[in-house]
Amino acid sequence: MKGATLLETLVALVILAFCFSLSIMIFVSVLNTSANKKLLHATVQMNEISLQTKQSKRYLDEEIQDGELRFVKKISKRENAKDLIEMKITSYDAKGHPVAERKELILVPAL
Repeated sequence: MKGATLLETLVALVILAFCFSLSIMIFVSVLNTSANKKLLHATVQMNEISLQTKQSKRYLDEEIQDGELRFVKKISKRENAKDLIEMKITSYDAKGHPVAERKELILVPAL
């Protein structure tokens, strides 16, 4: 027997297709893990920036660079409440794509 039968060839193709689909699923999982790690890091840093801003009472627009992530903090006053401000922190990756965003209302009593 020098040649393979049609049935043997089909079985080999099914095995190869199964291995290929399994490798694609693993590859996608690895990519998602990397994206989730970046999102988690951005969220933790945004929480830290928010906490520092409230503790220091420094309600100014800022840009903060942390490794590959860039954070943009914008402060705006609410129109309908004089003691209420909105703090928006957005994180961007090295390519300038948004990674995460945090919005928070802060009560700032008038002096």
